[in-house]
Amino acid sequence: MLMRRWKWWMGLAVVGVGLLTVSQQGWLRSGIGYFRLVAWENALLQESTPLPPVRWETVRVRPGHPRLHLTPENIAEQRRRLNPRHPAWEKLVALAQQGDAAAAGLCYQMTGERRFAEAAARSLRKVTKGDLKPTCYALAFDWAFPGWDETTRAEMVQRFVRLLGLREGQMPFVSDYCDLRRPLPSQTPEARWYDYYNWTFHSEDWADSSRQPEQYSPYLALAGHHPQATRVVQALWEMSFKDVTLFLDYLQDGAFWEGGYWAPRGKVLKMASAFSLLHSSTGLGQEAFPYLSNVGYFLLYQTDLATGQLTMPYGDSDPRHSREWQVRHAMLASNYFARNPYYQWYLNHLTHPAKPLEEAMWFDPRLPEQHPRSLPPTRLFPQSQVVMFRSGWEGRGDCIGLFKVGHWFGLHNHHDAGHFMLYKDGWLVGKAGFYNGSVPLPHQDTVESAPFYYAASHNTLALEPPGVTHGGQRTYRRVWSFRVGRKAWLKSPRHFQRGSILKFETTKGYDYVVADVAPAYPPENVKEFTRQVVFLRPGAMVIFDRVETAPHVGQKFLVHVVGQPRLTTSKGGKLLSEQAQAVKEATVMSQGSGPHVLVMRTLLPKSAKLRAVREDGKFATWRVEIAATVPQPRGYFLHFLYPAEAHAPSPNVQMSEQNETLSLSVRWGKQVYQMTFRKQGQREGRVSVSSEQ
Repeated sequence: MLMRRWKWWMGLAVVGVGLLTVSQQGWLRSGIGYFRLVAWENALLQESTPLPPVRWETVRVRPGHPRLHLTPENIAEQRRRLNPRHPAWEKLVALAQQGDAAAAGLCYQMTGERRFAEAAARSLRKVTKGDLKPTCYALAFDWAFPGWDETTRAEMVQRFVRLLGLREGQMPFVSDYCDLRRPLPSQTPEARWYDYYNWTFHSEDWADSSRQPEQYSPYLALAGHHPQATRVVQALWEMSFKDVTLFLDYLQDGAFWEGGYWAPRGKVLKMASAFSLLHSSTGLGQEAFPYLSNVGYFLLYQTDLATGQLTMPYGDSDPRHSREWQVRHAMLASNYFARNPYYQWYLNHLTHPAKPLEEAMWFDPRLPEQHPRSLPPTRLFPQSQVVMFRSGWEGRGDCIGLFKVGHWFGLHNHHDAGHFMLYKDGWLVGKAGFYNGSVPLPHQDTVESAPFYYAASHNTLALEPPGVTHGGQRTYRRVWSFRVGRKAWLKSPRHFQRGSILKFETTKGYDYVVADVAPAYPPENVKEFTRQVVFLRPGAMVIFDRVETAPHVGQKFLVHVVGQPRLTTSKGGKLLSEQAQAVKEATVMSQGSGPHVLVMRTLLPKSAKLRAVREDGKFATWRVEIAATVPQPRGYFLHFLYPAEAHAPSPNVQMSEQNETLSLSVRWGKQVYQMTFRKQGQREGRVSVSSEQ
């Protein structure tokens, strides 16, 4: 797995004394609190980065039944878990008595009562090709099969063979994504692998193509009963699921590769079901389990615990709530593999129960729960290059932030490298628009064709040559398939690179991230774009950008806010308008979607032009653009953003500039944060925190 292949360097700066312990999450704890833990990764996404090798395992479907999710090895544990005290048991039995075939088959496996197997058979006899639901009826076939006599077994086998249209010597058409009539890769020399564009990381794979369990389960159920079903299982593994396991072995961290549209819209449970079916039937596909186990962390870290709101919709996404059934499905699936007490707490307190069959199969009420307050508040998702910040786990009043760079294989190629967001009891910094499946994808390189897509709709730098209005980031073609994409990656990885997190440092008082964002832009336009983000634990962000571009490229800092921004200067305050206003050390204020006001101080450039652009956004409706009054190829942007608290003292911010460095001091309550950033050369700066007496 990739995490095992990477090299990590760990530095420790110990403050205080006490007995040290290492938590599962990688933080050090002592008798007096957290110690500083610094971790960063070198050679990220370089040519030497190893990729999972392509090896072809022989597909062997286990004989006998059950083998779909349930096996002789796990059936006893499933019976202990799904007992009359399970919240879904009574509803499951009622469904079985009402003629639900899968519920009847599961009840037979749990109780051994032949009446449930006979009820499943009665339901299956009513199935026609027009109303066939393969997963439901494949599960019923597999689970009830041991309870039938030989005559019923033969009848059901023939019925499914006929409904699926299986014929000797003829491979059925399954999906445009997976043409089973082609030669199998394991039977073809690598040089003759056909040119196949594989949408491995696209959510449609789990909605309406060959990778969903509806396509796979009936052939897994019939394997051994009909030779063509066994061949289809082998072909689907090699043409479809093999790529996914390699991809997820590479990814692993649980972040949504297509954005919020991916997991909170119900795809994770389909994916987990498909891999559980594959693994229980053949033993293959376990490489996907680390990714599935970590999906829950990506849900947890972005959730407002007080309201259940998922706060960081990026990529293909729209705002979601934890009590929507799709979110519970994703957490159910993740906890099925992880058995994580924090996920269990999420399921018990932030979601509503799903349908009885899903609850019966995926929810274990016996697992212990634990409130996430014992977790570190910030988490790096390293393969996806996403950092999720939190001020804490107290519920109402938690400040939540996001920073991402993004890799070549993800997020529908949204131009969001360097993007950040901020939330506290409502959105403070969001983005303009989102793709929700109904908005067309862009067909031309303009913001107007798809405003949610381009850098101009995100909180990054717009580095634009004349005539460009979309932010200046470049478009990538996604080519993950190992039959094509792996060779393309090894040949020219930098062509697909969108940037890298160079350093990640997390402590009790702050988090510090350094990222190289320049690869997201055409190299002839951008020579350097280093973004440094400091998240102060009370809930604030410092954003320092150093950038060098070709002389003809404009430079603008972009931030998307909810309420109409108001500009405050030494001469008073007024609404920020479309017409650029030149000011020094400006402060912009904007009402968030909740009770708090975002305050953003522009410390660099010292003399800046600001303007506000009204957008047709969904949770951020104004774009603030900040540019130097006198642009230079080498530019610096320094911003301090925080949610203003009623009747609370504002932080005191002081900046000083030297020839080679910038120093920033923030006094907030009793805490003093000192930051030093280099203007040239080495990219990493220095951050420290102390307490005033």
